Amino acid sequence: GNDYLARRPVDVATGRALGPAPEPSRTSNKHPIQLPSSEALRSAVLARNADFAFTVLAGHGLHLWKMAGDGTKPEYVAHLAKSAAQKVADLRYPVRTSLAASDKELLLVTEWPRLQPASRRVRMEIRGWRLASDGRPLDDTEAGFVVAAYERRDQLLPAVAAGPDGTFLVVYSERRGVDDMKVVARIIRPSP
Repeated sequence: GNDYLARRPVDVATGRALGPAPEPSRTSNKHPIQLPSSEALRSAVLARNADFAFTVLAGHGLHLWKMAGDGTKPEYVAHLAKSAAQKVADLRYPVRTSLAASDKELLLVTEWPRLQPASRRVRMEIRGWRLASDGRPLDDTEAGFVVAAYERRDQLLPAVAAGPDGTFLVVYSERRGVDDMKVVARIIRPSP
């Protein structure tokens, strides 16, 4: 009754998977990453810095794990955005997340539902969390910070990449109308 994250190494030069495919079994995985009971696994994102690899699992919350560079020895770090992620789960919407690492920090970005009081309609915005190089959250673990929000438009499908001097580039889609979707980018500076 639980979901686990399976890992498989890939040759970065050729894109070919190395070794046998992981079996979908707790016993076949020496270091399983498991979501707590009653949580459905929605998606997983991974990023590496010079020292560690980090994975965020999205279920009814965002669960951050720190691992060795080869993806073994997972250690639970933090549970982020519990209440907002629960709202996403209640909507039965597969939340999109992205994670990138620089040598100084990591940045996690995710879609975030917010209820418009006047219309009672849910709009999606993009929220972010800066994480120290060891995975420790630097922003409020529940709310993070707003990357992009607009009261009449949905902000969707975030992707993040590390840039020079600890900056990050966040790219996302902004739905402006039925046939009007724009790709927007923002630069996030390192925390002070």
